[in-house]
Amino acid sequence: MKKKSQYALLISMITVIAAIAISILNTQHIVTAENRVYVEHGLQALFLAGVILLGWHEMGYPRITKSLFSARNSVLLSLSLLLILCINQRIGQFATGIFVTCAFVYFLINGKLYEINKVYYFLFLYVLLRFLGTIGTNDGFRFPEKLFTFILLPLAFSFVRIEKGTSFRVLRIFFRAMLVYMACTLVYWWYNIQRFGLSVGTWLISKETLHDGLPPFHWTSGWALYEHPSYISLVLIAGLISGFYLYFKKQSDSRISELELIVYAAFIALTVLVLESRIGVVVTILTIAITFLYYLRLNNIYFKRIAVILLVAGMGGLFYMGDSVSGFMADNVRKTDNTLALNYIKAHPWWGVGFHQQALALKQQEQIMLNELPALPFPKTYTHNQLLGDMVQFGVAGALVLVLLIVGLVRYSLQSRSYLLQLFMCVCIVFMCIEEPLYGQAGITRFMVFLSFFIHISESDKPMKSYTILKRYPKT
Repeated sequence: MKKKSQYALLISMITVIAAIAISILNTQHIVTAENRVYVEHGLQALFLAGVILLGWHEMGYPRITKSLFSARNSVLLSLSLLLILCINQRIGQFATGIFVTCAFVYFLINGKLYEINKVYYFLFLYVLLRFLGTIGTNDGFRFPEKLFTFILLPLAFSFVRIEKGTSFRVLRIFFRAMLVYMACTLVYWWYNIQRFGLSVGTWLISKETLHDGLPPFHWTSGWALYEHPSYISLVLIAGLISGFYLYFKKQSDSRISELELIVYAAFIALTVLVLESRIGVVVTILTIAITFLYYLRLNNIYFKRIAVILLVAGMGGLFYMGDSVSGFMADNVRKTDNTLALNYIKAHPWWGVGFHQQALALKQQEQIMLNELPALPFPKTYTHNQLLGDMVQFGVAGALVLVLLIVGLVRYSLQSRSYLLQLFMCVCIVFMCIEEPLYGQAGITRFMVFLSFFIHISESDKPMKSYTILKRYPKT
């Protein structure tokens, strides 16, 4: 058996053995709330060890560098960690800063600044809108801290040039690390489902609070210290897209085997289900379906017929899940968000409430419509829809700039023929229908990390203009 397949098989076997061991220990009354903390620490240590071993295996090749701790390898190492650690909100923010710092140090040593891709101008226009949107807000006119991510990551990638082959290795590290993450998540979920004495079916089809007022996904992803199922799913989907891309490229030193891809697809299907992430289920199916069509199109195999069949099957699946799974389609929280946002926009169409003031706008609108809304256990803070959220904050100008940004990024992904960018933008557009990834730091970090790296990969084979900024002089 190939070594690449052995890795996927090893992860699968460890996961199954761990689940069997937990089931046996449960009969001995060892699977308890008191012992859960030891399981969490063990999984954290296992994930960290897996990431270190993956990085050492890939970065240890002499073909990449002779010195493990060179400035160039610090960029590769920090980039790999950034992709992996953005699965956690807080740690991902620190990882962003470390990568930008390493890239800047490399720039100081190399002395070259590479031309920034023109597609980022759409992004900078979006940043300008948000900057101007702080005018008149309670916090005053300023440049908000979270906007730096939109600028610093594109700038960091202008400090370095990473060859496509090396980028592929970084992608493979990320792909395999996400497989380890999902294995740990499934083990932790199995531990808690045994502890609560629930059936798998009960867990999957109902979104009910289980213990101490905590939602079910707390007992699935809580081991990793970050629990938001939608944003976790976005990172895992980026891993799935990366795996498909590496599989199609078939590079000998960064190839993903068929078994690895199958195991990852099976793990992500299980993970988004136990996380009860509706958007995770939808984008997982969408990614696999579009990739399947992409393969058929490349090989001219009944493309149009199968596309129609998949479209009908997808619509039927949504209809079935809407009727069969509690809370899958019917969501009073998001319905209320949309109702409040639409009514606020009607009253303030041209200039909204200002940057990051959605909670204030929704609270005002909620008071106006108090008798028209269902009772909810917590106040509204944002709209759960990127377009509506930008219109609440910035009015028509916000909608226009957001549409320009999306159109510009999609157009570039098509022109560059980048599978990575095309699938990522497709996922992000769907994601924006139920979340606001460009509103909070959690979404901004994930969006910019993968967008900037995928753009970097798409242009890594093209000749790039560079400017010598720091001229180095020979020693005398």
